Amino acid sequence: QGVFGLVPMAGLKALMRPIVDSVIPSVVSARGGATVTLLGSNFGLVDFGQRIFIGGQECDGTQWVSDTEMLCVGTPTVPPGDLLGSVGGAISRPGYSEPDLFPSLLRF
Repeated sequence: QGVFGLVPMAGLKALMRPIVDSVIPSVVSARGGATVTLLGSNFGLVDFGQRIFIGGQECDGTQWVSDTEMLCVGTPTVPPGDLLGSVGGAISRPGYSEPDLFPSLLRF
């Protein structure tokens, strides 16, 4: 409940960019539908409508678990003809114009 300047610590935490350190599992089917756990930091102290994108496509659902864990429920399907391989993703936060990108940690 501390205060940093005039910004409550909870508010300061909301300003920090999410960081994805790992995903579990690291390999999923190109047919989609898998649940992938994102582990990292700064995912938010509460669920405020964050959305996860994998390879540019939104997951069927996003479930906030904690400040260090979120779930992509229903990975997107890789369109026929697209190359399979490692893909990165993004976390979109309401009120922010640009999504926060994460590296190619997931493989189709």
